[in-house]
Amino acid sequence: SHFAQFTIAVVNKDPKKSKYSDTLHRFCKKEHDWGWKKFMELSKVLDGFTVADTLVIKAQVQVIRENLVRPFRCLDAQYRRE
Repeated sequence: SHFAQFTIAVVNKDPKKSKYSDTLHRFCKKEHDWGWKKFMELSKVLDGFTVADTLVIKAQVQVIRENLVRPFRCLDAQYRRE
């Protein structure tokens, strides 16, 4: 298994309205439940998130090898969303 610390963003033309979500997750071969159950309603996409029929989605991912003794010790303190 591996950990991943990641941010996903749906960019709005008004940066203050962009939708971000951060998480830390352990991925395993047998597990299929990764992701968000609810991130953003589809009806909100037309409220400034599309420009010329284009939706901008940004992602930042940091894959982390698991340290069995102290698993979160390996996180990068500089990791943060923009």
